[in-house]
Amino acid sequence: YKSSSVFALLWNLVKLLGPHEVVADLKKLVKDNDLYRMDTAITNGGKQQTYTIDVDGGVPLTFHDAELAPPSGVFARNHARAVHLERQPHDWPSSWTTFHNNSKCDMGGHFYLASYRIRIQAASNKVVFWKPGDCMEQAY
Repeated sequence: YKSSSVFALLWNLVKLLGPHEVVADLKKLVKDNDLYRMDTAITNGGKQQTYTIDVDGGVPLTFHDAELAPPSGVFARNHARAVHLERQPHDWPSSWTTFHNNSKCDMGGHFYLASYRIRIQAASNKVVFWKPGDCMEQAY
């Protein structure tokens, strides 16, 4: 439940602040494939559309009447991968860096869109969207 709640938080932030194309793409994927949302009516969130995030050392923050996340997601720590292409069932994957504590630019952790020679500097609470056909790299 905690993992699906983190993805629900990301999904609701993307819906509120993200590009329209990304939101429409994920909604279309869920609708066209009749996919269940993470944790829908299975354990906690269910029909009430509720999820909880622990903040500030374990203080629960509950969101009510919120849309739960589309299915699929991966957590990683200190993830690095050479330039590659990814296959996705939709047009706009995303990467969310929740924490990055190194302020030195040369210490790595950046996201690269190699197809365009763009480096997106690592920072806490940063979301990156890209097309699966674009060459990309995550570096540490």
